[in-house]
Amino acid sequence: MGAHFQTVQAAIQAASPGDRIEVRGTTTYAGFTLGRGISIEAVHGAACAFITCLGVPSGETASVSGFGAANAIVSRVDVTNCAGAVLLNDVFAVPPAANGLTLLQVMNSPQVYLRSVWLDGRGGSYYQASPLVRVINSSVVLSRCTLYCSIGYNTSPGLAALDVDATSFALVDGGVLSGGDGAGAIYCGSSCGCTNPGSAGPAIAGAGRCVVLGWATVQGGSGMGGSGGCPNGIGSPAIMAANVQVAPGCFITPPCAACPVAPLASLDASSPASLGTNATITIGGTPGGLVFLAVDTHHGNLVVPGQAVPFVLTPNAVTLGWLTLPASGYASMTQAIPNHPALLHVELFFQGAAIDLATSTARLTGPASLHIH
Repeated sequence: MGAHFQTVQAAIQAASPGDRIEVRGTTTYAGFTLGRGISIEAVHGAACAFITCLGVPSGETASVSGFGAANAIVSRVDVTNCAGAVLLNDVFAVPPAANGLTLLQVMNSPQVYLRSVWLDGRGGSYYQASPLVRVINSSVVLSRCTLYCSIGYNTSPGLAALDVDATSFALVDGGVLSGGDGAGAIYCGSSCGCTNPGSAGPAIAGAGRCVVLGWATVQGGSGMGGSGGCPNGIGSPAIMAANVQVAPGCFITPPCAACPVAPLASLDASSPASLGTNATITIGGTPGGLVFLAVDTHHGNLVVPGQAVPFVLTPNAVTLGWLTLPASGYASMTQAIPNHPALLHVELFFQGAAIDLATSTARLTGPASLHIH
């Protein structure tokens, strides 16, 4: 509509589903609550006190991107009771001083996509009180995200970077997840009766189902040296959850010998997505097998029996074509992006499937996504 507002919330109130809001300042804005299918982008990386996506209706997509990208920060992100899709892209969040609480919580929301989200709890309280990211009764994709959890001192543990409850599913596609380190020291040292070592936290915890792919780095917190008469900290496994599958090529430290291998094909869309250029999408599977690739402007969540990951596109997805995989097991498709203004800021979501002709089995890939700029 071309109108100007002093607050993000005022712009949201004036917008309609399908509208796009640009936040052009570089200052710190008040937090805002988004409950409709509106796209909000901080084009210069502005900060805000909090981001809440609440009650986005089914059939709509709420998108928030760019906040914190210019060394500014966001201190809390919540996605709650959203039947519609939610996309958080290029958001950088750190806790306020002496906080140590969850930075991002997703609750009762089945279609949440986090892309290039950076959450750093290391600047918060040394007494981490809750996991860095908590997923409750929801389905979440974390694509190329970076999660660093806080340190646990004395009897207070460094908790998990990602906690997935028993009613939830999380797909970790690339990125770095690091549990909180455990240190054997507190500020007042031995004068406080420090006799217990600090215990580190895992990268992934909880009873929910989680799949790790895309060459992700997943590392448990380490045991740091004690001081002030305190014993050394105790390190943690990378994964302290029974229902986690890990695809080949991921970096798990310490290794998780008990984690089953995820039966997945691979997909990567790493090319710049600009108007008038070509985007390259690489898909992998069994050499000699067939692969197909589909694209959509929205993301979804459809559980497919026998598949490790859900179909994350919608019924409106368009098939881009089929390829036969060469001996390397990898093939690339090039998608031309027309130089048309209507495509600016459009999100593209990709997913494929690889068919092993020898066994007549098909495996869905994880998702990939591009933002056209």
